[in-house]
Amino acid sequence: MDCCAIGGLGVFGVDGSAVHVAWEEERDGQRDVYYRGSSDGGVSFRPEVVLNTAPGASYSDRPRMAVSGPRVYVAWKDNRDGAYDIHLNASADGGLTWLAPDVRVETGVAGATDSNDPEIDADGDSVYVVWSESRSGNSDIRLNRSSDRGQSWLIADMRIDTDPAGAGTSIRPKVRCAGGTVYVVWVDGRDGNLDVRFNRSTDAGQSWLAADLRLDTDAPGANTSEFVQIHASGPNVYVAWQDDRDSANDIRFSYSADQGATFLAQDLRCDTHPAGLADSMLPRVASDGTNVYVLWADQRDGQADVYCRPSIR
Repeated sequence: MDCCAIGGLGVFGVDGSAVHVAWEEERDGQRDVYYRGSSDGGVSFRPEVVLNTAPGASYSDRPRMAVSGPRVYVAWKDNRDGAYDIHLNASADGGLTWLAPDVRVETGVAGATDSNDPEIDADGDSVYVVWSESRSGNSDIRLNRSSDRGQSWLIADMRIDTDPAGAGTSIRPKVRCAGGTVYVVWVDGRDGNLDVRFNRSTDAGQSWLAADLRLDTDAPGANTSEFVQIHASGPNVYVAWQDDRDSANDIRFSYSADQGATFLAQDLRCDTHPAGLADSMLPRVASDGTNVYVLWADQRDGQADVYCRPSIR
C-alpha cells in the first residue's frame, strides 16, 4: 500500500490495481471532501462520492488517506460544530460503500477548540488517527484508534506528547504502523524552538512510552526542526526533517533498528553541499525493506531542484 498527499489539497492511495483519490473542493459554497476509486489501475474511475455527512454545510478540508487491502480510510478536519474537529469515513469494500454518517474521532467537546494536522495510517483491521489540538492550552498531540475497521473508536482519545498537558506547542504529527507497533513523530516547542519528538506503542496503540524521545541531536530548543516525516519497515524506523542549525535549512535523518527503542546518538545530514549554504526543504523518506531513500527540494543552484539520497544507512 502506498499513500501520498497532493499539494495539501488531496491524497491518493494505491494497493495492487486499486487506486483511491480523495480531495477537498468548494463547489457547493463550503468545502467538502470528495472520493473517487478505480479498480483497473486508474484506467477508469467510479463516480465521485462526498465523504462528509452534510455536503455544503461546513468546511471539511485537509483530507488524509490510509489503505489496507480493501479497507480505505479518509480523515479530515471539519468545522460543522464551530471550531475544527477531526472526522473520518471508512470503506470496507474498496471504496464502493462508506459509513453513513461519518465519525468524529476526537473525544473532547465538539467544536470547542481547533484541531489541526490530521494524519492517518492503517494495519489490517486497525486504523490510527493523530492530530494536534489545544484543549489544554498550547497544542498537544492526540490519537484515537479503531480495531474494527473504523466502526468503533476509543471512548477517550490519548495524548501522545508527555510534557505537561498544554505546556509546550506540539504540532504537525505523522503516524506509521507496522506489525502491531505504532510510531508517532511531531515537532515540539517545549524547549524553545521546534525539536523533533517521537513516541511509540508496541501493543497496537494501547500503551505508549512514559517519556517521549527527542530525535534531533543539537542542543534542545536551540534551532528549528520542521516538516518531519517517518517511514517504518519491519523493525526499522526512519525519520527525516529539515533543520536550520547551520543557518540555512539542511535535511537531517535518524533511524532505529529496534522498533524505536533506540535511535542514532547523532543525527545525520543528508544533503551534501556545504552545511547551511542553501535551503534544503520538505523531505520525504521511504524504504523498500533493504534500501532507504530520502527526497527533498534543494536551492543550492538558485531555484529549488529535487534531490534524492539513497541508502542513508
